[in-house]
Formats: sequence, structure tokens, C-alpha cells
Amino acid sequence: MRACPVICCVPQRYVSPTGYRLGSKINTTRTTPHRVPESVRAVLDDLGMVWNTRDVDWQQFRSACQAYAAAHGHLDIPGSYTTEDGYRLGGRITRARRRAAEGTLDPAERARLEELGIDLTTRNRADRAWEHFLAACDRYTADHGSLANIEKAYVDDTGYALGARVSYYRTLDNGTREGSIPAQRRRALDDRGMIWRIAPRGDLTPAQAEHLRTLHGTELGTAVLALTDTGITQKSIAAALGMHRSYLNIKIRAYRATGAWPSRTAPAGRTP
Repeated sequence: MRACPVICCVPQRYVSPTGYRLGSKINTTRTTPHRVPESVRAVLDDLGMVWNTRDVDWQQFRSACQAYAAAHGHLDIPGSYTTEDGYRLGGRITRARRRAAEGTLDPAERARLEELGIDLTTRNRADRAWEHFLAACDRYTADHGSLANIEKAYVDDTGYALGARVSYYRTLDNGTREGSIPAQRRRALDDRGMIWRIAPRGDLTPAQAEHLRTLHGTELGTAVLALTDTGITQKSIAAALGMHRSYLNIKIRAYRATGAWPSRTAPAGRTP
């Protein structure tokens, strides 16, 4: 085994180029530690031997969870999620939730998962996402008093993009995005000081209007959304594009829903 510098995770079927069944030997040694002399054990420890493979599995799982939380601000991980190095993190959590629901999850493992922040309930992702959102709202209001002045670009200390999520619910409310807000959820946000309609900050500048008229299709739709999200009045955007404000709103809603910007300037039979 001296030819192997680190032996913590050698596959059981591994055979060295010389034909030595290293994987099998390590597995046998690992399963019969009481037969290993202390001097041999010390050498194996120096080489990186892991005697309990569950420790390796847990370290890999915990590291993957921590990386996901750092990138997304939560641990509401889709069942299909796989890390860049091929680790099926979502499947691992799904199996744990299933065992928890069946009552077959080891209590010690359950405790470790819950301590890590894994929600083991079988509620759907939408419900869990809403709870993560409310928790982020509560963190924000604890420091700022309410959600009234939150900026769209705001990301909290945990990495949760709260500003973008608040903006999403505002667009649901004002009709520029398809969908609706259940009354109970609306009340929950009202209780946290939600301001649903932000007063526009101003009209297009001449330069912005000129640039907007050079765009078409998806580029135009993306630019219009960016302007409205930063507080530019729809009235000034509609004027620059030569259409009624109400029809601009229809186009904005269509673009949010489909990703395609309607090509017609105004509805049939109407003039801007």
C-alpha cells in the first residue's frame, strides 16, 4: 500500500496497474480494524485512511450543502439538483425526507440534518420557498422596520436575494407579471410593511428614448423591463415607442409571461 499516497476513498473494486487488489484489501482492513496492529494502523492513518466511510459521506454532503447555501441563500434544494462534480445532492435530501416520512430515518442522522438546516418535511417546494422568503423578510424588518424602502438589488447577509423577490411580488400585484397573490400571503406581507406600488422616479431622458427606438424584439423587451423596474414611467416609455400606455402594459405582461416581445405597435383599429 506504500504506492498509494492517500487512501481515504479508494473504490472497493480498484486494482492497481500491477494487479494488486488495493480496493478489496482496504475494505477488508476497514471492516476488521481489531485485527490491524497499532503500527500498521498508524501508517494507514498517516496515508489518510478513513475507517468509517459514513464520515466521508457526511463530509461530502455537508460541504455540498454549505456550497449551495452560499450560492443560493437557502437549502431548499430541488430533488434533481446535482453539483458540478456530479454529487446528487437533491436526491440525497429527497431520500432523507422520504425515510423521515416513513419513520425509518435514523434519529442521529435526523438530528444532524436538522442541525445543518435541512427541512425534512414533505411539503412542496413552493411552500418551503415562501417560508424562506418570509424568514428573509423578518430578518430585514428586524433591522429596517419594514419592507417599504427595500431596493431591488438588495441581498441579505445569508445570500438571499430579498430585493428581487419583493420586486417579483410587486409585479404580480400591479399586473405586469402573470399570476396572483393569495390573500393570506398578501396579508403576511402587509403586516411586514410591504409597499405594493412604488412611485415612478421620472421620465425617459432624450438619450434613453433615442436608444430605445433602436431596439427590437427581445432586446427591446429586456430594456423596457429594466427601465420600468428602475422607476421610469410607462407613460414616457410608451410615448417614445409611439403607443398607448395601456398597450405598453399589455406588451410588458406578454413579455414577462412568454419571453417574446409582441411586434405590433398598437392593437388593430387603434392609433397611438
